[in-house]
Amino acid sequence: MRAALNAGDMTRGAYLVSTASWPLITGLWAANDKPLPPNGSVWPHLKDLVKTLPGLEALLQGFFGGETRQRMLHALTLLDWIIESLKVEEA
Repeated sequence: MRAALNAGDMTRGAYLVSTASWPLITGLWAANDKPLPPNGSVWPHLKDLVKTLPGLEALLQGFFGGETRQRMLHALTLLDWIIESLKVEEA
């Protein structure tokens, strides 16, 4: 996605954002150690997530409803946060 963004390839970026949508949602719930709600009830259950990044709802709105460049930027922000949140600290 970063490569598509850097290259200005909006078609590839749009494809990547689309294919990343469900794994991204899954990652948000995994970072909270919660079971994923049914597909149609994800939005109402955002309030159940305790561990989130600031402006989660606005980021998701931009991710799902923005123009392609904005969608990629929001996806990268969300994915970076999810990856950091899922890292296990070594003892």
